[in-house]
Parts: sequence; C-alpha cells; structure tokens
Amino acid sequence: MTAAPTPASRPLPRWDESRSIAELEGRLTRTEKLALDPPANLDAVKALLSRDAARADLAPSWCNAVAIIQREAASDASLSLEGYLKEIAEKVAAWNNPDLFVAISDKMPTKLVTAWFATTLAAKGGNYLIDATLRMPYRLWGNAEKLLAGDRDLKELFVKQIKLAFKEEKPSADHYFWLWKAPKSDPDRAVYLAKPYVLFKVLRKELKGNYLKSQRELRRLLLADENFQRTLMRDGDETVSRDLINCARRLPLLDADERQALLVRICRLYPYLTVYVADNPNRKRLAIAPQTSIRSFQELQKRLQNLVDVEIPANEEAIKTAKGHGDLSENSEFKAAKERQRELGKLRFQLEQQMAELRPTDFADVQVGNVVVPGCVVTLKYTDDDHDEAITILGLLDNDPDHNCISYGTPLAKTLLGKETGETVTLPSNKSAVIEALAPLPPELLAKLKGE
Repeated sequence: MTAAPTPASRPLPRWDESRSIAELEGRLTRTEKLALDPPANLDAVKALLSRDAARADLAPSWCNAVAIIQREAASDASLSLEGYLKEIAEKVAAWNNPDLFVAISDKMPTKLVTAWFATTLAAKGGNYLIDATLRMPYRLWGNAEKLLAGDRDLKELFVKQIKLAFKEEKPSADHYFWLWKAPKSDPDRAVYLAKPYVLFKVLRKELKGNYLKSQRELRRLLLADENFQRTLMRDGDETVSRDLINCARRLPLLDADERQALLVRICRLYPYLTVYVADNPNRKRLAIAPQTSIRSFQELQKRLQNLVDVEIPANEEAIKTAKGHGDLSENSEFKAAKERQRELGKLRFQLEQQMAELRPTDFADVQVGNVVVPGCVVTLKYTDDDHDEAITILGLLDNDPDHNCISYGTPLAKTLLGKETGETVTLPSNKSAVIEALAPLPPELLAKLKGE
C-alpha cells in the first residue's frame, strides 16, 4: 500500500487552477514566483476573471489578483493579461465605479499599486487614470505620475487638472500638498497657494482615513512653517496678508492658542501688518513697510559685525580651551561655553533676519498730511488736564523715550497710526487725547537719523 505524501513532499496547489477569485488571490499572494512548469493555464485564469469581473463584492480580490499577475508580467511577458483585460474593461466593476476604484486602490498593498495603475492605464486610458488619481490620497499620486512621465500630453494634462481645481477654488488638501511640493519656478504655484480663504475652506472639511494625512500636514504648514506662511501671504502682499489675518481671526478653524500663535508669527515676519492684527474695529488701516532709520540700521550692522568678528571667535576659542581640561561630562567651563555658543547662534540668526527684513530710511521723503504716519511729530492734547505733548513716531529700532521718540511698533504708535487730526483717541494708558496737530520731523533730527 502506497504511503500518503507527507506535507513536505505534497506539491503546492497551482495558482492557475483556482476555483474562485478569493482562492486565486490567496494562492497568488503565497506564491513567490508565478512562472509554472508546465506553463500557466491563462485561459482558465481569464475565464475566472471574466466570470467575476462585474461583481462589486469581489472587486478587491479581483483587483489584487490582477495586480499581482501584471506585476510579474513586467519580467515575464508570457503572464501578461493586458490585452485580455482591455477587452473586458467595460464590464469590470472596479473600473465602472470610480468611487470603488479609488477605495480599492487606497487599500491595495503599496507594492502592487504601480502594477495596478499600469494595468488601468492600458485598459482605460490616461484620462481615466488621471481623474481617478486626483481623487485619491496624495501618497498614491507619485505612482501615477511616474507612469505618465513618458507621455508629454498626459503629463501636462495631469498638471492642468490639478491647477483647474485651484482655478475653480475646489482643491483638496492633497491638491495643496502637491502644489506646495511643485517646483518654485512654476508661475502658477505662488498664485494659487496665496488664497487664504480657499485654504481655510479646505482645512475645515471633515475627512477620514488616509485623506487626513495631507490635511494634517497642511495645517502644520499653516501654523509652523515660515516658508509656507510667506508663500501664503505672497511675501507680505498687503491684500493677501490681510485676507489671511481675517481668516485666522474670524473663521472657526483654529483654537485660541493656535490663532494667537499664527497672528504673532505674521507680525514677526512682517511687522507692518501689526495694524491689521490689532483687535480694534475703529482702527483705520495703514500698511507700513518694515523700516528703521539709517542710523539704527548702521548700529544693527555694527552689532552683527562685532558678533561675527569678535564674540563668536572668542567663544570658539573658549570651547577649544575648555575641551583641553579633560572630562567633558563634568567640565562646567565647556558646558558654559557651549551654552554661550547656542545663544550667540540664536542672536546671529535674529540680527541677520532683522537686517534682511528692514529697509533703512532717513524719513526725508515722508509727506505729512492730516493722517498719522511713521516719520511725523504728533501733538496730543489730553482731555483730562488740557496739557499738550509732542510725540515723534519713527522706525522699528528708533525708540528714544528720553526725547519722546517711539517706534511705530509700540502700543502707543499703533493706537495713533492712521488717525487724523482732530480725532479723539483712547491711549494704552487709558487716557483720552485729541490729535491736535501733525508736523514733519525737525531738520536736526533728520540729520541725526541719516547716521554716519
């Protein structure tokens, strides 16, 4: 009597002899290499695929099985089902229902997606693949882009469809994320990204699953990424920046802490936008470019130069000396020198950033009319005791309280900017005063502000 074959000697079931789609998917998943001897019975596989192609309930297994076979066919043309799948494409449930196609592609194992997209491209064409891809999470877009890269027309159509969504103000978070990653040389990139109301509308959508990833990253960019914030405001464009400020203040997207943090960041990037952030409905709007006097700018330059030429080299020398004193873990001199190094690095960054943003001016070209602007002398008459006070409003680094000169970034200056002569204002000190007169800067002050 012949002994039954042991499990080790029993041949594995052939994947091409499967009796159902689920069985075919399971066997394909467990098979390392699909090539068979004798060759695979593709006619039987085609019959099985054709039988269940229209069944939506079997679509996930059907698509996975096709993707596995087509992935293997890339290196073994004898396994290719491309021509046959194109013949039966019209009855395939996953291709007839875009929502089903998107859902299956989203859940498909990553290693199969490219083969599945390539199969779809061959069977349904580029337009179908592009439309479907742009409804998927961003993480899948790269698979389609790689397949379309060889066809210039399809590649251009892919980009055109993305931009059309922005043009119609109907982008998704995934559209935004793609555009943010696009080359900065693209002329439409800055235009479409600089639409705060559209961005906030996108961020307020309720999403789930893998669609949340791009939305969360987009929200992080809005709150914490300086480059994204600058792009969103078109490098401080007054109109666009004001739209962002209004969105942050009025739309129900951010909590109080997030709102405050974003507004503070906006003011740090572009100090002249502070007048739009102040929560005062009666304040007249006045845009001011980041500026300071030539004298203060030169002092800033000297401070930075001394930092770079003297303080930082001295600190580097102190670190070298401290290293020579032995065990760094218990070396207080080394720790102090390293801490000083961090402080100096931070200070250097701040000074360089200030110099990059500030415009030096001598205020000689300021035309003083009846509206308070930087570079003028404001005479206030206090209503409680009827006494007068002259206050000079200058640039961001020009505070000189001893001579009643204040920066336009101070609370008092913000209260006065944009106001007209004759107006009554409530000052930060809670005192009430009338703007009695405005005058240009005196010649001796103008000469001083010119610096060396």
